[in-house]
Amino acid sequence: MNILAVNIGNSRITWALFRKGMLIETWQEETSRVEPAARLIAELARTQPVAICSVVPAACEILVNHLAGAGVETHLLSTGSQKLISGTYVGLGMDRVANAVAAWKLFAREAPALVVDLGTATTLSAVSSEGRFMGGLITLGFGKTLAALHQEAAQLPAISLEGKSPPASPLAFDTETAIVSGTILAHVGLIEHWLKLARKQVGGDSVTVATGGWADTLVRYTRAIEHVDPYLTLKGIYLLCEQEAALAGQA
Repeated sequence: MNILAVNIGNSRITWALFRKGMLIETWQEETSRVEPAARLIAELARTQPVAICSVVPAACEILVNHLAGAGVETHLLSTGSQKLISGTYVGLGMDRVANAVAAWKLFAREAPALVVDLGTATTLSAVSSEGRFMGGLITLGFGKTLAALHQEAAQLPAISLEGKSPPASPLAFDTETAIVSGTILAHVGLIEHWLKLARKQVGGDSVTVATGGWADTLVRYTRAIEHVDPYLTLKGIYLLCEQEAALAGQA
């Protein structure tokens, strides 16, 4: 099965070409630049359908309309229509569903899976060995937490950690190190504590998987994450679309 999988996130639009289940190439653009992204996606989608997962309705509408105008076969995935995992609820983000599916199928091999998505928001999601969504948490993402400290506290400086791996000191002795260390250790503490609590409910043999733009930065400070996959959501989109096609073929 060949598809172009598209994930419209709060900060970035990412898309990937899959051929016969293999991820061939990926691209990305800022979500604020959805129109140029739509043109690129339409150009790539001449020979295969597009499957879309979105948490930004306005950007999704622009993309879907552009693809329709270009005559591209488009599948907009939804939480309620997918059949790979059960136990979802109204309002559950499709990105969390895709992450749960990919972690459960590809990494846990249908054992319990715990997913940590470290993006604009930090989302924590659990799926049982039977493929049932077991719930999770949502909180402000690591980068937005750093930005909020500067925005809400007049004397605290703006700090960017893009491409950096600073040490996290519990006893910092300057303001910048105190901000960075506090934000890192607070986020890592959140992740580790949630994993400990979630394991008690889904089973001790659960597999932990991280994804999202801040995953590479934060996993350096914890041993609680077993796998990191920046393309987890895109792989979940492919699996969901594959299942949808299989069900259509049986109809």
